[in-house]
Amino acid sequence: MATTTTTIATTTTTVTTPTTMPETPPTTTTVATTTTTVATTTTTVATTTTSTTLPARCAVAATGPCLITVSSRPGTSFFTLSAAVAAAADGTASAPTRIHVSGRCVGPPTLISGRSNLVIEGDPPPTACPEFGPEPTTLTSSLSPDGSTPPTGSNGETVKVLSSTNISLRFLNLVDADPEDAVDYKSSTGGDMTCNCCARNEECFEISGGSGEVVKQNLVTDNGHGINTGHAARNVMIMNNTVISNRRPFGTDVEQGDGITVFESSTAITVVGNIVKNNLDDGIDLENASSNTVTDNVVMGNGFTDAGAPTSGGSGIVLQSSNNNLIDCNTISGNADGLVDRARIISGTGNTGSNVSGTACVR
Repeated sequence: MATTTTTIATTTTTVTTPTTMPETPPTTTTVATTTTTVATTTTTVATTTTSTTLPARCAVAATGPCLITVSSRPGTSFFTLSAAVAAAADGTASAPTRIHVSGRCVGPPTLISGRSNLVIEGDPPPTACPEFGPEPTTLTSSLSPDGSTPPTGSNGETVKVLSSTNISLRFLNLVDADPEDAVDYKSSTGGDMTCNCCARNEECFEISGGSGEVVKQNLVTDNGHGINTGHAARNVMIMNNTVISNRRPFGTDVEQGDGITVFESSTAITVVGNIVKNNLDDGIDLENASSNTVTDNVVMGNGFTDAGAPTSGGSGIVLQSSNNNLIDCNTISGNADGLVDRARIISGTGNTGSNVSGTACVR
């Protein structure tokens, strides 16, 4: 009598890869390997699952009462940002007026129009701001709009900066402005948005026209879009931000859930060193934008629905009607377009860099 022996061994290994930031959700990859031996035949099957879990919520640590002070008005306390801005004197480039926010502040939408040299800042993190932005549970100061009728010139954003110079926002939770933006710079110059936690807004930061702003070391998550430049914005630096899981639906915009967008004749925009992961549509999207620089970003897992299906047109880095851009040394993988270390060029000429040519990155 012939005897047949079948051995089935199943091994499941789960590997969790840490990111550079504690607040960025780890990517969990499950590989199941089944080995079946009948005589000398071996069959191996591998599967991969990517997590799109949101990090902890921005502003959970902002539980204290609202208190706002102004360096040019010592001894006076304010309880809404709009009142503090109205009372503040403009500073100088070397000595800006500081508006300090403590606790959880909910108030009328704030319009900063025709002003200069103001720094709006919360309590800083206990140690230096991490390289790619704060943890969502670190910052203890928050700003949110209360839904009241906005002043003329504002659409209801938490902070609207209009025709102003050197207005900066730092160390703040900028939350719950949906269906409007958290921060909108329009026709303004200079200023920085640094080390903020920005969530639950239509867009986190929008820079429309103007020039010279710096957006760095922010955590941008759970918005409709993340960071956007448009209307011929120029000379803007977007660096070392973590832009993850921006998947919040809003309005009738058919392109929802981009991480970073460079639109509408924006030029000389530098997008460098950002972590852009798990956004609903594109990771980094350039449309009608020329002579910009996109380098050294990590762009992964973008362009999928919550159920894991690819979205229509979702990409890692995509260019449309965009010319003479440098797209170089970006790490691109696991996005809906299936490209690895390559940008998707729909249309445009004169674009260069390793992610366009497919050659190796040279630093």
